[in-house]
Amino acid sequence: MGLKKRETILFLTDSSLHPIAELFYETSLKLECKSLLLKMPDMRVHGQEPNSAIAKILKTVDVAFLITSKSLSHTKARKEASRVGVRIASMPGLSYEMIMRSLNVDYKIIKPKIKMVAAQLSKARDIRVIADKGTDIFFSVGNRAGLGDFGIYSRKGDFGNLPAGEAFIAPVEGSAEGIVVFDGSIAGFGKLSKDVRVWIKKGKLIKSKPSKFMNFISGFGTKALNLAEFGIGLNPKACVTGNVLEDEKALNTAHFAFGTNKGFGGRVDAGIHIDGVFFDPQIYLDSNKLDVS
Repeated sequence: MGLKKRETILFLTDSSLHPIAELFYETSLKLECKSLLLKMPDMRVHGQEPNSAIAKILKTVDVAFLITSKSLSHTKARKEASRVGVRIASMPGLSYEMIMRSLNVDYKIIKPKIKMVAAQLSKARDIRVIADKGTDIFFSVGNRAGLGDFGIYSRKGDFGNLPAGEAFIAPVEGSAEGIVVFDGSIAGFGKLSKDVRVWIKKGKLIKSKPSKFMNFISGFGTKALNLAEFGIGLNPKACVTGNVLEDEKALNTAHFAFGTNKGFGGRVDAGIHIDGVFFDPQIYLDSNKLDVS
């Protein structure tokens, strides 16, 4: 995080992850940091806004760790704090096992590969993704930029996940057509014991099997049905365990998300962002197969 003397750190947490956040807070005190530990109520879904008082505090610190059970990454509160220069690491659903496993990776080593894949996504105009279990989806990315989650957030306004390690892009709204079969995990549903098949038409989710996923997403309005993100996992220490924070970073996986994408090149603000992970993707950028080995 590039912490400097006299800078202030906020550890924002909730009831579920308060014990994990305390580990970071107590260690920061031993390092003689100027630290705050703030506990808020558990949010109901990923992307739900915290209250205005918390949003205001978030803008007043230099560095913030968002150690919460539901992700604040795509909230207006986080985006506004980033805009005014706060360096932020979002860590939704963080566990002790995850800290010891995939958080402890040398991000300077994996950054070049992430940058390379993000650059390839930026050059593409159309993307097709297929997988053996039935995924076959085509979408446009137009002139949108591929982005990387590098795990190094030392510059003013930097933001990303910890654990980090993915390249991602926002599909052009209305362009996606096809089927995705999630066989890894889905945010809020955990590790999947049964595949979840979803149908996308004109950039929106229209059906899922089982129907539980569609029913859940549609409960947040039509904007939540938007195919918001396509991402590729590039962290060699990450595993698929049921927590999407880590799962979407694992090698040999890709993920799609529904809902909000306004913060990374898209136009939709849905108040929710739900990722689903699947294994062994074959990715074609303008008909050229992407090699991430």
